[in-house]
Amino acid sequence: MAESAAPPQSKAPKAKAPWRENIEALASAIIVALTFKVFFLEVSQIPSGSMQPTLMGNPATGVKDRVLVDKLTYRTRDPERWEVVVFQHPNMRSLTMVKRLVGMPNEQLRVLDGDLFARPNGESPWRTLRKPELVQRSTWRRLAHQPWGVPEGRVALAPDAVLAYAPKTGILDRVVDGYPGKLAPAIENARRNDMRQGMMIYPNEGRSHVADLRLCGEFALETGARALRLEFREGEQLYTFVLPGPAAPQSENARIERRDEKGATKVLAEAPGRRLAAGSAAALSAQNLDDELSLIVDGEEWLRADIEHQRDLRSHVKVLVQGAAAAIDELALYRDVHYTSERSVSTEFEIPAGCYVMMGDNSPESADGREWQMVEFELRDGDRIAVERGNLRGPEENPRYGSGKDGADRVFLIDEYGERIDFARSAATQRPPYASPYVPRELIKGRAFSIFWPIRPDLGLYRIGWIR
Repeated sequence: MAESAAPPQSKAPKAKAPWRENIEALASAIIVALTFKVFFLEVSQIPSGSMQPTLMGNPATGVKDRVLVDKLTYRTRDPERWEVVVFQHPNMRSLTMVKRLVGMPNEQLRVLDGDLFARPNGESPWRTLRKPELVQRSTWRRLAHQPWGVPEGRVALAPDAVLAYAPKTGILDRVVDGYPGKLAPAIENARRNDMRQGMMIYPNEGRSHVADLRLCGEFALETGARALRLEFREGEQLYTFVLPGPAAPQSENARIERRDEKGATKVLAEAPGRRLAAGSAAALSAQNLDDELSLIVDGEEWLRADIEHQRDLRSHVKVLVQGAAAAIDELALYRDVHYTSERSVSTEFEIPAGCYVMMGDNSPESADGREWQMVEFELRDGDRIAVERGNLRGPEENPRYGSGKDGADRVFLIDEYGERIDFARSAATQRPPYASPYVPRELIKGRAFSIFWPIRPDLGLYRIGWIR
């Protein structure tokens, strides 16, 4: 019998060179990282304090929040009001911005006396825009002992003695209010050093009175206390939360009283059967916020009342216990974001379809939709006219004027796409600047959702958590 032929031997695969494997692994990692960055998640650094206290960025102390940006959510839905969004500046698209979305498409928006108002059209009444509770928590700014006189530690309040905050000057919009840890003193020291060198830092702060305030603490009344009174002043109006104490008549109800400029008193809201007990501490939170008064006691709402909008925002807060002493722990006073209009180009917005309005939480120091302007130049070349435009940022920033290499006057402009161009001043006609406050939907890149850095034990700073 003939022997069968042996099957042909297959050749072993040729081993890849180590350098080739390394290059392939590196290329794959780069592709995965770029895909992840483009479509899902990226990191953004906060360079300035325009979103303080929600996001921190202070060059004087080197504190700059790092935030994670979700780029997937807005591929499945549109942005929502009050979200912190990352977008390209509409007047200079090479610049990435982080702001809070406050104005929605197809509505009218108004900035007035520190508050925001909206309506669907000119025939509808304005309504006050109130932030959701989680967002509001992140935007409250705690007021420090200096200069507002807020005591630190336990407060022993004598019978019928008054504890008052800012009764003379009223509470003003200060940039450093709300900075955590030791950051505020560090910023103040840096500011004093700058001022010694003739530099003016935070030129827009302290110009506006703030009446949106929140007072909270744990109050323990003695047996003889008739009432705890928490007074909020707003201009000539006095709003007082009256909480009956253990010695109050059984017929007395918890209530909100308003005393107007003529001295007339009116009860705005009542809570029958509500009173504070003797001895045990009650956690109270009383606030005047966005034309609404409210009182929370031990996590339960006792009182709420809408009030008329006031143009006079001079404010103070007073605490008084009638008839007996009281002890107060964890006493704190907060103020809300105060949307300023002093340097605004736009205070009312007619928002087009597909566009949004963005503002910073640190309103007096935020360059946002209120002041964005576009500058345009007509350039003539024979019968041909070209238009160049860019973000107007003052005479020393954009555009700038100077001499070219030939000594002739030229205009130096960063255009709306971030390109640096220059042209002869004699060949250019500058058009009047115009407001450009809207961010188109296609320029919104994602939602800032988490802070993961920095950690600075020397400043008592641990910046880790969700962004609201």
